[in-house]
Amino acid sequence: MTVAQPKQAAGITWRHLLRYAAIADLLVMAIVGIAVRDKEALAFAAAILVGILFLRIRSGIAGVIMIGVLSLDAAVFMLPAAASNSTHRGRFVDLLIPLSLAVISVSGALAAVGSVFRHRLPETSGRAAAVVLQATIAVFIVALIAGTISQRTSRAEVARAGDITVEMRNTAFLQKTLSAQGGSLSVAVSNHDLFWHTFTIDALHVNVDVPIGANRRVTFNAPPGRYEFYCRVPGHRAAGMHGILTVS
Repeated sequence: MTVAQPKQAAGITWRHLLRYAAIADLLVMAIVGIAVRDKEALAFAAAILVGILFLRIRSGIAGVIMIGVLSLDAAVFMLPAAASNSTHRGRFVDLLIPLSLAVISVSGALAAVGSVFRHRLPETSGRAAAVVLQATIAVFIVALIAGTISQRTSRAEVARAGDITVEMRNTAFLQKTLSAQGGSLSVAVSNHDLFWHTFTIDALHVNVDVPIGANRRVTFNAPPGRYEFYCRVPGHRAAGMHGILTVS
């Protein structure tokens, strides 16, 4: 007597999509981290690698959860970064990096959810994963075209002679202390990090969003005193992203 075999999922599986997204995240983060000397990107790549290795242990659920959480975390940062960078006329790579990571991370997070619940809908699991993969490619292409067009019609902001310069890298301000004469001040801020940041001085009502790879310039009046500047992105100030502006 022939025993009927359970119906196999058609097409790519959620676990396959998860593995592909994780490998893509790993490669992009590692390459970018090495290229721009970004410690957080390299640490993220290492964590993704651990998640991929965990996929091979028993049911692999630990790897699924780990990659899913990391993907969601990256998507939360990279989606707004890609959106803000699309309106800044800078280098093409400054749009491509966050956009690629955003799309890859979203697909990874969806694949993780699909992997956890795949047993509930075994007959449609493969088709759903294939649809997500196709949608990911389509969204990436459309967003890349739209972002490129937006970049061409945006206005760039560059530093001028006499500006105070501030650089951001590895979730830190490279200049921790700034000094200036009282009156009208102009600060030119450049972001060399993988995440978008802000240059914020609450006491002077200064708050500037600085996308990945972008340059921003702000002019404000500052009476004599000491003022803290920081990044208002959640967690960045606590991580040490702050400094002091002394106005004499």
